[in-house]
Amino acid sequence: RFPRVKKIFGKMYYTIKDWVNGYGNDKIDTEDFDPKSIGNSTTFSYNTNSFDVIKKYISVLAKEVSDRAKKADKIGDSIQLILKDSEMKVLSRSKKIDKPTNDYSIILATSLKLLEKNLKDSKSYRLAGVILQNLVDPHEVLEQMSIFDNYEEIKEKYATKLLIGELNRKMKKDVFKTAGDSLRDKKYGIR
Repeated sequence: RFPRVKKIFGKMYYTIKDWVNGYGNDKIDTEDFDPKSIGNSTTFSYNTNSFDVIKKYISVLAKEVSDRAKKADKIGDSIQLILKDSEMKVLSRSKKIDKPTNDYSIILATSLKLLEKNLKDSKSYRLAGVILQNLVDPHEVLEQMSIFDNYEEIKEKYATKLLIGELNRKMKKDVFKTAGDSLRDKKYGIR
């Protein structure tokens, strides 16, 4: 029927013809992609060993990671910081946190603690990355309370965070934050 096409494709002609007509035995994976980590990295415009310069990049990266995790409705219990020096050597450090989160301030504070601990003045860095790891769905996580926990305090703490999150979603930007988040931001000179 199409001798020229048959000649070009050879034996593949019949396979392609089946595909075009909707026949074939290829399996399509229809499962949703379920990431185990979410991260962002950036290459600096120049090599630097300045804590303040790298901190600004990490602040932006932590926000991007937090936003992506919230959009994917995921929380993670480990924060990883990646630094690549001018000799292309990669430094990777991570810290497990007490409770899984996608909260920007926790991701940022943990990343900055890792930076403070591992930044070497003798090295210049060209890239930083922040990764939220061991992701799970928030509704699958159970919080273990002890008999010593003050239930009313915990209930109040989460009610405030939930209200702040709901208000920020309605405003479509982060306008409100807890006093603890404000103090942490002030300590690290964010916003």
